[in-house]
Amino acid sequence: MKIHLLLDNEGYLPCFAHITDGKSHDITVGRALRFAPGTIVAMDKGYVDYRWWKQITEDGAYFVSRLKEDLHYEVLKERKLPQKSPVPRDCWIRIAATPQRPFELVLRLVTIFDEDKQQELTFITSHLGFGATTIARIYKERRQIELFFKALKQLVRVKTFVGTSANALKTQIRAALIAMLLLKCLPLRSRFGWSLSNLLATIRQQLFAYRELYGWLDDPFQPPPALAGVHDRQLPLEWQGAAGRGGQWDSSPAGRTGKPTEKGEINPEPGQQDLNHKPTSTVRHPNLPVPNGGRGELSPISPIAHCCPPG
Repeated sequence: MKIHLLLDNEGYLPCFAHITDGKSHDITVGRALRFAPGTIVAMDKGYVDYRWWKQITEDGAYFVSRLKEDLHYEVLKERKLPQKSPVPRDCWIRIAATPQRPFELVLRLVTIFDEDKQQELTFITSHLGFGATTIARIYKERRQIELFFKALKQLVRVKTFVGTSANALKTQIRAALIAMLLLKCLPLRSRFGWSLSNLLATIRQQLFAYRELYGWLDDPFQPPPALAGVHDRQLPLEWQGAAGRGGQWDSSPAGRTGKPTEKGEINPEPGQQDLNHKPTSTVRHPNLPVPNGGRGELSPISPIAHCCPPG
C-alpha cells in the first residue's frame, strides 16, 4: 500500500490523500492534481514530469523541486549574487523541446551551500521572483510531510495492520488519517503548548473521564469534575440462599446464614456447614513418625513443614 498525501503549509494539515497499491508511481497520482493560482508546491524528485510542470505553470501556480543530474538544459541568464551569501549560483535555464515533448520550459536554477550537511544543494523552480534563500526555505518545508508520516507510523501505530485484505488496510489507514487530522486541529484551538506526542498520550489517559474538551485543552492538569449522584461506597451484593431464599450478603455476623450468638459467632442450622470452623491442612509423610501411639490420627502440619519435610 502507498499513501499519496498533499500537506497544506497552513497548520501542516493534509488536504488530499489517495491510497494505491505499492506498484503505482508517484507521478501517476500527481498528474491528476490541480492547484489554485499562487500556490507553491514543494515536491521531491519522484514528481519530475515536464508536462505536469507545464500544466502547473499554466494554472498560475509554482513548484520547487530538486534537480536531477541527467537534466539537459541551456543557461539563459546568470543572476547577480549578493555578497557573503551561501548562494554560489542563481540562473535562468531553458529546457529545449524534443520530438516527444513539443514545448520548452523556462525555469530557474538555484544552488545553496548547506552548512549542516557541508554540501551544495541545487533546486529547480518556476518562480522567477523570489530570492535564492527563500526558494531553499520553501523546499525545506517539504520535510514536514516526512514528519507527518513518521508521526502516523509511531503515534497512531500504523506499523502493523489488523486485517490482511485490501479493504481492511484502507479502512485502518483512513481511520488513522482521520485521527491525525483531529489531533492536529486540537492544538490550534488551545492556549496550552501541546506537542503531538504529549497530546495523544494524555488523551489516552482521559478516555474514561467526563471532561469539557476545550476547557481541558487549555488547562490539562485539573482533576476531572465529580459526577452528581455517584458516591464511592460499597454496593450490596444480591445472592440466592441454599433453600431458595433471596437476600443480601453482608460482612456482619447477622448477615450470614444461621443464628448469631451473643459472642457474634454463628450456630449453623441443621444441614449447613459451620462457618466458624477453620479447617487445618493435614498430611501424612512416609518418613514422619505416626503420632498418638500409632493410632493413625493425623496432626496439623505447617505449610513450611509440608513443603520442606525433614530428611
